[in-house]
Amino acid sequence: MEAASLRDARLAWQAAAYMRFAYHSPNDMPEKPGTQKPEGVQSKADLAYARAWMKAMHNRSRGQHGR
Repeated sequence: MEAASLRDARLAWQAAAYMRFAYHSPNDMPEKPGTQKPEGVQSKADLAYARAWMKAMHNRSRGQHGR
């Protein structure tokens, strides 16, 4: 299973390597394929989720439910 997973990751990486210049952030492309997510890397979606959660908790502490 590990070998098949690594093979699929390599094929996906190879396809993405050819297409990386079609995207807005080609520098986000990893240098080599792998199945593990890099540690300490946050995406824009992660930051948006964290901000929304913090805003909701702030509003909740102020008694502003859903406003």
